[in-house]
Amino acid sequence: MNLATTIALVSSSTAPKAFGTGFVIYQDENFSYLVTCAHVLRDIEAKQTDATRILVNSLAAEIVTRGEVDAIDLAVLRVPRLFDREPLPLGRFEFGTGEGTAIRVAGQCSREVKSARIAEWLDGRLRREVALTSQQHSVRGWRIAFQGNDRVQPGYSGGPVFVSDRVVAVAAIQLDKEGQEAIAISLDALEAIWSSSDLTFATVAGTPATEEPAGDRMPDATPTAPTTVVNSTGDRDQRNSLNLNDSSTLNLDSLTQTFGAGGFSLGSPTPSPAKPASGEWNGKRKKQLRNAIVAEYPDFGALERFVMDELDERLDTIANERNPISACFKLIEWAQAKGRIDELAEAFRAENPDCVAF
Repeated sequence: MNLATTIALVSSSTAPKAFGTGFVIYQDENFSYLVTCAHVLRDIEAKQTDATRILVNSLAAEIVTRGEVDAIDLAVLRVPRLFDREPLPLGRFEFGTGEGTAIRVAGQCSREVKSARIAEWLDGRLRREVALTSQQHSVRGWRIAFQGNDRVQPGYSGGPVFVSDRVVAVAAIQLDKEGQEAIAISLDALEAIWSSSDLTFATVAGTPATEEPAGDRMPDATPTAPTTVVNSTGDRDQRNSLNLNDSSTLNLDSLTQTFGAGGFSLGSPTPSPAKPASGEWNGKRKKQLRNAIVAEYPDFGALERFVMDELDERLDTIANERNPISACFKLIEWAQAKGRIDELAEAFRAENPDCVAF
């Protein structure tokens, strides 16, 4: 598959650092329709001036529809027909299938050259199914682990996630600073915001990923129950979980970063901090633990089971609300007051040895 005609650059006409990826899903005689991420458009609009236009490659684009950044982080753009490319074939998994499947992600990023965009394929696998939930919607997604030295970069937001020759999801959220893991939104979530009868989804069969060399091996993708990533208004960082400047999306706070517009400068992985002594649990350290716990136990039920199994305590007696972020905050404060915060941290490490956030 020709990478140059598989994806398109979605960018700002006035702010070159605001960009993401898009791909064609439908076209008629006059127009091509492309999918990207809603947060890519939000980031372009955040740098908007009177002269700003959203561009697909060099063509002015019209927004047909867009979802909520905190759940259906998808948008559809329309441009004059792109004759050099065809709509990509679409697919979907049956529910409860797909974990461990080999995938390829197409996207683009900027490197040393300021204006250059480098398009690349990334290889990975679907680790587990997740649900992205807001007050209005709950949509299906996937947690992706990239293989070998492949790393997602700023600019990949909106990139197609392929299983064989079909697109099953859209790359959306980077989960760790090194770019080893990400969240992708199932493409069939598009049906919730765009009622186009012309889209056809074929059922896709899972194909296990090829085992990578031991030195580059990602953590094993052990089948687990679907994880729910819940939108909430509680306990937010001032930095966006997507672009480090607001707090609207998925509320994974500083654990997640956008790999669309803005983003951070990725360099060498930062060594994990040394284990703190009991007296070293300052606000920053407690926040790091809280973010990690919420990422691994993003719904109240999962957190409740962890607390009962590892601390032999009932979470509902510690936190009198079911918001997992607020409940985790109260759990950590309770553990520190009871002199059990080291026990809590050790239990979390033991249960989640592959967690890179803590």
